[in-house]
Amino acid sequence: MSRPKVYQWIENLEIRCKILSIFIAAFLLISIEVPLIISLALIGLLTLSRLMGLPWNFIGKKLLLPMPFLIFMALPLLLGEGLSITQERLEFTYLLVAKGLGVFLLMMMLVFTQEEYQLVEGLRQLPIPKTLSAVLVLSFRYVHVWTGTLKKTYRSSVSRGFEKGWNKNTFKVYGEMVGGMILRSLDQSQRVHKTMLSRGFSRDIPIKPSKALGKREGFWIIGLVATFTLLKVLEMRL
Repeated sequence: MSRPKVYQWIENLEIRCKILSIFIAAFLLISIEVPLIISLALIGLLTLSRLMGLPWNFIGKKLLLPMPFLIFMALPLLLGEGLSITQERLEFTYLLVAKGLGVFLLMMMLVFTQEEYQLVEGLRQLPIPKTLSAVLVLSFRYVHVWTGTLKKTYRSSVSRGFEKGWNKNTFKVYGEMVGGMILRSLDQSQRVHKTMLSRGFSRDIPIKPSKALGKREGFWIIGLVATFTLLKVLEMRL
């Protein structure tokens, strides 16, 4: 996963602190029901993303990813009763799209501000079942293996004369590629599981000792949660 170079203060922040605070902030963001407050929250999240070191062009490109899904959900809500759009329906649709973008921004802050392995290690250090933790680590690793194999398969097809495009024939080839990869992955996962059991795998993967939380983590949690709490209080007064 390619990520931009972020500032040192956010990169060195303890990952468990970052995970918990961002998930709490996401729930607080979802609970906001006033368009003005949700707009202020979005502006604040965009500013915070920039203060972390994420470039504007990177933020813009990533925010384009959820837009087709948000638009697909928003249009039926907006035009469900015809072209006569009421203010209530417009506000509800705006809140839906704004909340989706806000949560996506928070997830960007979580995913793109440290190395991948640090995020996985942080998730494993949370109080979750050991089996689920092991599945998380193995799935994370296997996604990279699967995407790498898919790229090799695509390059092999191109070297044999395949030309990418948007027509019936290319869709058929794409479908065969993905279908073959899924069948191969199922077979390979069974072989890997049997190999791990034969080597004594006990559904648990040792992890490094967790890092102690410091003042910096305390300020981060208090600041982020307090900001969204103040927005919620302001919403209640409007």
